[in-house]
Amino acid sequence: MNVTWVLESDNAGRDTPAILGQVSNQQSVIDTIIQYMDNHNIPYYIIDRKPFMTELDNPPVITTPVVFYGSITGQRLCDTYNWIPGVWDGIELSESKVGSRLGNYYLNNDRIICKTSEIPGVLSRIHGSEFFIKSDLDDKKLTGLVTTCTKFSDYVDGLRMSEAKEILDSNMLISTVKHIDYEYRLLIVDKKVVTGSEYKVGHQIKYSEGCPDSVLEFANKMIRIYNPYDVYIMDIGIVNNEPLVIEYNSFNSAGLYKCYINKAISSITDLIVRNDKE
Repeated sequence: MNVTWVLESDNAGRDTPAILGQVSNQQSVIDTIIQYMDNHNIPYYIIDRKPFMTELDNPPVITTPVVFYGSITGQRLCDTYNWIPGVWDGIELSESKVGSRLGNYYLNNDRIICKTSEIPGVLSRIHGSEFFIKSDLDDKKLTGLVTTCTKFSDYVDGLRMSEAKEILDSNMLISTVKHIDYEYRLLIVDKKVVTGSEYKVGHQIKYSEGCPDSVLEFANKMIRIYNPYDVYIMDIGIVNNEPLVIEYNSFNSAGLYKCYINKAISSITDLIVRNDKE
């Protein structure tokens, strides 16, 4: 049985160097995926990114299981065309869900979850002039950032006067600011870490393949505690020499940095084939 991949061009990973197998190159993630699929006769389609798209002008006819890799918006195509499994995403990856399951192993365990419109009223519970904020869901409505009470109050006032009022009703995570010494991204498939990459040292972006054994051991411990889907991304940070989970993310729209592309594609494809046989 074949598995067809649908790849969205101009995905966020296109400007990030990737590695195929054990050899580093200067191709982007999406181009390296295409190279691997060409070399291994894995069927795929490339679609162009369009804002807010929910359908395609000339949708491909696909009769096999599908894996989508692209933007959050592009993921909607899986519902439109009944591409299965398509994506692994949902409320199980929310900050509130992950945090409640992992407890003290979760970086922002001092979190407050509330609607965007409610944040100015609860900021008195956050110590310090700065705080961290991101969307509760993995929907990219607001990616993680550090801001001040004054700046965010002005931002909320602007939302009330704009056409983006739906963000006011979206749940957000707010917490104190943490200093993270190292950050790692790991791909989990079928309860196993299949590949990983360092992506940040302090405040500096730094891509390098692999993760320390201590990070892998911690990731396996977290998988035993909370394993929401067959495929997902786990980000781990080192804080004061201790590993903590930063967040869980959907694989389908995640940057893969310097993860091994061959391991990512083969492990996901093999998983779907095994599940189909069962």
